[in-house]
Amino acid sequence: MRIEKEKIKLKDFSFISNLVTDYSENNHKLKSFVTDFPSEKSIIKKIKNRKFSSSLRSDLVKVLKKQYSNTFFYNSNLELVNKNINKISLSDTYTITTGHQLCLFSNPLFLIYKVIDVINLSKKISKISNKNIIPIFWLASEDHDFDEIKEFNLYENKHVWNKKTSNKQVGLIKTKQIEVFINNIFQSIEDGPYKKELKKILTETYSKNVNLSFATRSLLTFFFAKHGLVILDSNDSILKKYFKSIIKKDIIENTSYKFVSNQTKKMSKFYNPVVKPRNINFFYLKNEKRIRIIYDKNKYRLVDLSKSWTEKEIVKEIEINPEKFSPNVILRTLFQEKILPNIVYIGGPSEISYWLQFKTLFSNLNVSYPILINRSFILNMDKDHIKFLHKNRIKIIDLISPLDGFLYKSLYKKAAINLNNEVSNFTEILKSIMRKSKKIDNSLDIHILAQEKKIEKILLNVERKIIKNQKKNHIEFLKQLSNIHSHVYNNNIIQERRFTFLYYYLKYGNKFFDILFKKLDCLEKEYIILKGL
Repeated sequence: MRIEKEKIKLKDFSFISNLVTDYSENNHKLKSFVTDFPSEKSIIKKIKNRKFSSSLRSDLVKVLKKQYSNTFFYNSNLELVNKNINKISLSDTYTITTGHQLCLFSNPLFLIYKVIDVINLSKKISKISNKNIIPIFWLASEDHDFDEIKEFNLYENKHVWNKKTSNKQVGLIKTKQIEVFINNIFQSIEDGPYKKELKKILTETYSKNVNLSFATRSLLTFFFAKHGLVILDSNDSILKKYFKSIIKKDIIENTSYKFVSNQTKKMSKFYNPVVKPRNINFFYLKNEKRIRIIYDKNKYRLVDLSKSWTEKEIVKEIEINPEKFSPNVILRTLFQEKILPNIVYIGGPSEISYWLQFKTLFSNLNVSYPILINRSFILNMDKDHIKFLHKNRIKIIDLISPLDGFLYKSLYKKAAINLNNEVSNFTEILKSIMRKSKKIDNSLDIHILAQEKKIEKILLNVERKIIKNQKKNHIEFLKQLSNIHSHVYNNNIIQERRFTFLYYYLKYGNKFFDILFKKLDCLEKEYIILKGL
């Protein structure tokens, strides 16, 4: 299968923020928010300066082995994964990390791009540095927003796993009886070469594991074990003990609030910051629920008022039970870099945006700040869609706009009749009138310009009606365009956020991943169009 690769600058895509495009171009405005911009050279430099505790390496290996021993794996060869886990204990081993919420069946599509990126970059840096570089996928198992992960779209059908979770940590949500949900999904899918295989994979990895955390590890391992991907659930008492001092500093001294607020203030001169720090950036894990901690009336309390502490009591609890304290989005980044010998974090646009607010926090708490890299941005285009667009002189970038506007713009090019000449003639007539009026009174310009806008508006409205009345002559053309648009930018959501990898696996099987491994490079810093998928 021949897949062509085209690159488009990130700044050409309106939905990507100025902050992300500027970062991809190493803009000087962001220099103070990073230790280094991403490149092979800066990553090698990071390796040379990265120090990490041998005792923490040992504990990390211990935790990973325990988690893997408790997970059911379906037809997965763990030889390379186990080798990579053992290598973490060595002083010349480092990690490159990405992560995500435990979205059902590893959707949306960009989650897979993150995994491919972290594996590809680890292989590349390992080769040029002569060090062990391990790809890590960080499970966001402590999150509690089930609504964000319970649904996905496949063939224009929305599938929702309706399950009562009561604010439970998503990693602990039981997968019991999920095979009923899986069966319902596959009943709506037409027969194809990989339907039976994919149904078996999802059923085995999810129904034979006790919760979403284990199921997600099992599914990603099925596809990526041969590349040595290591999957970590950080919600562990052994790992949390290394975070005790930072938990105390945040809760008692509001350290994170102070430093992130200062950095955010500086950033707001140029960009809109993504996150706002709280005075306390931790939740408390109680009865498998995740409840925010606040300070109120000289006491530390849970926001639902189910528990409270004095300062002395909460310090004692942090010391005894650090695993009960769950970091929010800000402190999660610190926790990650505290417990991993990490050199690079690969994230999506929102992630990179908020990481850039944290550099001073890291330095003041003496935690290593990683090189930040945007994940790959990918748009897959069917070869017939590409032919149709080319034939009708429509650019791929034109698809990234609301459907009505896109169809009108495309119909305008196709229409036999428009008012181009009339509008052009009107402009020339107006210029002539203005030249003559100036000979009489310069102040007449204001009146003429006001009339120009009124007449232009009338002409545009007339033209719009003329174009729309030609729709009936181009029904098939517009139908095909609508179909292509829905594949790329359905409901103003870009493909990689709306689609799931299941769509492509049902068509191509494991070949889909093979193509991505060959075509993706997160250091390229451009939007990639894959033509032929």
